Amino acid sequence: MSTYLNGRRQRIMRGLGAVPKPKMQPATKGEVMESTEISTRFGWGAVFVVKDGNGYYICEHYCPSSKRVVRSGKYPTMAEAKASCERVKSQLRNKGKVTGLSGLNGYSNMGFVSVSGATTAQLVGAGLVYVGLDFPGARPFFRTAKRMLREPDETVRNLFLVTGLGALLLGGVGGVTGA
Repeated sequence: MSTYLNGRRQRIMRGLGAVPKPKMQPATKGEVMESTEISTRFGWGAVFVVKDGNGYYICEHYCPSSKRVVRSGKYPTMAEAKASCERVKSQLRNKGKVTGLSGLNGYSNMGFVSVSGATTAQLVGAGLVYVGLDFPGARPFFRTAKRMLREPDETVRNLFLVTGLGALLLGGVGGVTGA
């Protein structure tokens, strides 16, 4: 009643105090099997389970921190995708972003990124190749790894090169499927 009498215009409060809901749609083309919108203190978020053309179930979420849709994983069954999405929902509610779905802080899903930038796997792979080719500044890291592994120079260099190239390929394949 006091709002009516004092003449001030009343604002519509949607969810988080006059913050309009962003346009939240999954990035993967396919049939949306399940969709949940989440209102948190960090902003609006959404979690989607999408069945793609190959029959896989993709778990995606709209991140209120980065304001974009992020792919959380690719699963062969709906039950696995739902379980992953439940973990995503709890992290969105508690932290406002998803830091990791496994005990490895998200590094198990490094290749599954929906943007066309460099993934974590590609960056780590490039660093390992850099060290394996003995480029400037790589010697201290190489010596430390050699001492820890207790292997000859050639073995450690080959290990860095093979592992680095594998990570580059993993990142490249994940980036192609995620785009």
